[in-house]
Amino acid sequence: MLGRAQVNDDPRCKELRDLNAAMLASYRKQQWDEATGLIDRCRKLANGFGVDGLYDMYLERIDAYHLDPPPPDWNGVYEAESK
Repeated sequence: MLGRAQVNDDPRCKELRDLNAAMLASYRKQQWDEATGLIDRCRKLANGFGVDGLYDMYLERIDAYHLDPPPPDWNGVYEAESK
């Protein structure tokens, strides 16, 4: 089970899990525009689930990767440069 029971019981939860998985796959493939579009869809579906900070974080990383792309063999892991 992912998240609180009341969230998991919400009918939007499965759709959000599927969309989130697609977003992560696009992110890991460095398909930034597709990942950003999926983040927008996830945000709308996740309204009220309290995960806005997660999607903010991914958008910040995507913005940074637009400016300084990771290497082609990047495995999707983000390495924080500060605390």
